[in-house]
Amino acid sequence: MERRGLLAALGSVGASAVAGCTDGLLGGGSDDGGGESTEDLPAVATWAPEPAVYDQEGYALVSVGAADLHADADHLHPRVLEQLTELPESMPGFASPGDVERIHFVGPQANVVTGGVDREAARSFYEDRAFEEQGTHAGYAVLTGNVGMIVPRRAVGIGDDAIVVVAPQSSDDDSDLRPILEAVLDARAGDRRRYAASDQNLNRLLADLGEGDVLTARSHGPDQTIVGAVAEGLSTTVEGAETHLRGTVVFAPDRRDASAVEEWANRASVFEGSSPETTTDGRIVRTTGTVQTDRLAELPDEFPGPTSTAEERPSPTVRWDFDYEPRGERRGLLTVMHEGGDDVPASELFLRGGPFADVEGADRTTPGPWTGTTMGDEEWVTAADQIVLGVRPSFEIEVVWQPDDDQPPETLARETGPEY
Repeated sequence: MERRGLLAALGSVGASAVAGCTDGLLGGGSDDGGGESTEDLPAVATWAPEPAVYDQEGYALVSVGAADLHADADHLHPRVLEQLTELPESMPGFASPGDVERIHFVGPQANVVTGGVDREAARSFYEDRAFEEQGTHAGYAVLTGNVGMIVPRRAVGIGDDAIVVVAPQSSDDDSDLRPILEAVLDARAGDRRRYAASDQNLNRLLADLGEGDVLTARSHGPDQTIVGAVAEGLSTTVEGAETHLRGTVVFAPDRRDASAVEEWANRASVFEGSSPETTTDGRIVRTTGTVQTDRLAELPDEFPGPTSTAEERPSPTVRWDFDYEPRGERRGLLTVMHEGGDDVPASELFLRGGPFADVEGADRTTPGPWTGTTMGDEEWVTAADQIVLGVRPSFEIEVVWQPDDDQPPETLARETGPEY
């Protein structure tokens, strides 16, 4: 899953983390290093099943050490600290920020939150939202249901020291979520082959990156990012007033290109204010640097390599008005109106969230595209255009702008109901 602001994404789908030692895994930088061990790698590796689970050849891992970041709270940028403090509000089972130890994004759908879990509080949260218990797996209580968010369906595993949440890849994805949940739990238990055991390039990468307060890692075929690269990632470690950065790229045999990695580091905004140093070790090229902690307004979640060359369109600026009118028992009509600002093609606007309800007079009773009023033959949504949604009073609705498949969706507005 692509992220615009790592911590901002945690409340919508789930979360990330890291830990580990690299001794002996790289074989002194020779090309015969690696091995299948994952126990000494960052902790996220122990939760990540082989990519076939997602029917992919590889996927991205992102990991955040929330507890370690809290320990450096006095040095963090206020925006980062505020986001960290708010995390438990979207993570049932964790009573306070100090209870969240680490958070792992495991591929496009699974998220793991580790720490001191209040199992009964977590189960009550989901049961109050009509989740159904589906037995247990690998010592975790399994529940499935709908939380009424932007991609509402979830499969949840609740354990003593972690909560695992699996969501669909999109609102149109109706696939069974439980097999992915079970694969993640089995990987953690050692009963399923792990990603880093099946992919030696990822194994090398994670071993070199080591433990960090924020870590990104991914593997892929050659030439998909930096020419010749087969895996890359970034490790960020906060130590008081200074933050240490380490970008690592693993190349295919005989294709190492240190100059390309050095060029990326010199351009990368994350290294601004530092003098990055690039070194090599066998097939690995790494860049390290140190920056002031309080200048990082967001935790780095990027990967070494070129950014997309596609030119993104700026998001529209629109003033939205929401008006909820109860209609009968536990349902009502929510009117969403364009009050002014930019005109937007109706084909690029979507209503996400829920829970929706069948209510007479509604234009929509399910998530989906804009089907309200428009202006002109080309159907633009302009000032005074509106759509009426049938919803439950516990609704959370978002107006989402999705211009095309090559540009990430962006939430333009959000409204919650009186019983949210």
